[in-house]
Amino acid sequence: MENKSYPFASSVIKARELKLIPFGRLSRIAESDSAAEAFDAIKETGYGRGAGGIQSAYDFEALIAKELKDVYAFIKEISPDRRMTELFFLKYDCHNIKVILKRMAGSGSSENGQYIDAGTMPLKQLEDDMAEKNYESFSEPLKNALHEIDKQISLNGDVSYIGFLIDKAYAKKIAGAIKTLENPLLAQYFTGVFDFNNIITLLRLKAAGRGKKMLERVLLPGGRIPDETFCDALDMEPIKMQDVFTRGAYEKYLKKAFASFLDTGRLYMFEKQRDDYLMDVVKKARHDMFGVAPFVGYLLAKEREAAGVRMVMTAKLNRIGNDVLFERLRELYV
Repeated sequence: MENKSYPFASSVIKARELKLIPFGRLSRIAESDSAAEAFDAIKETGYGRGAGGIQSAYDFEALIAKELKDVYAFIKEISPDRRMTELFFLKYDCHNIKVILKRMAGSGSSENGQYIDAGTMPLKQLEDDMAEKNYESFSEPLKNALHEIDKQISLNGDVSYIGFLIDKAYAKKIAGAIKTLENPLLAQYFTGVFDFNNIITLLRLKAAGRGKKMLERVLLPGGRIPDETFCDALDMEPIKMQDVFTRGAYEKYLKKAFASFLDTGRLYMFEKQRDDYLMDVVKKARHDMFGVAPFVGYLLAKEREAAGVRMVMTAKLNRIGNDVLFERLRELYV
């Protein structure tokens, strides 16, 4: 694409936003009598355009993958400054590295061992470099993490280090890039990502009865909430934790999340409120035609749309009632 100015790219994105599946239309699709009918209705919206070989409702994941792959390629192509937009694709590099490492260690599974072809590094290059333990093209944090993982696996075959070491390297890479780019929107966005994820990690470790030593090892850098706050909170009951965290920019989001968690014991609402917070951060800057906000907003909208399509098709194929489906859709979108 020749013209890569921010105003031009933003206008193209605005036009594409008009083709997003509105909540009302997805709700009507959810009322379809069968999975096949819902699948056809989704395709009629233009979703997964060009995926002519995907005809069965049981292949809906392939349709979603096609749609998201096109979105990722579009963002990468149209971006005037890839240093900013590529920050949102680094997580897929990390996902793919985890898949490769776990396969190499013999602990991969068909359920979680699928590549996501949306990272900043070509999959073939990634596979070759990992097989040869050639980490020269990787960022410094990731290179250090991979050397540490190789050491642990060679010493005792322990693959439990893989996830949190790669996640920490990802967070360090993002934090370093944020300092270099000096972009307030990106700083606020990724600070929120790391803070919310650390709260989720805290609650998971609390439920598992793990101690502060483990928590210190897995907390992600780059957030605004100090590690000491998380470590102190580990000794608290969740009802007390909410007093510590429900303040500042996250207050209204975490109040809803803690209320749901105390009622159900499920962490889903923390993930939902995290995503809502991030979307709201981007929405506040959505009219900035000279910045990265329109790119991020469109990307988040498409990923949420994909989650909605997946929810509808999963419900239809498993004969889950519309009352449950509509409740989940409202939770996702509203």
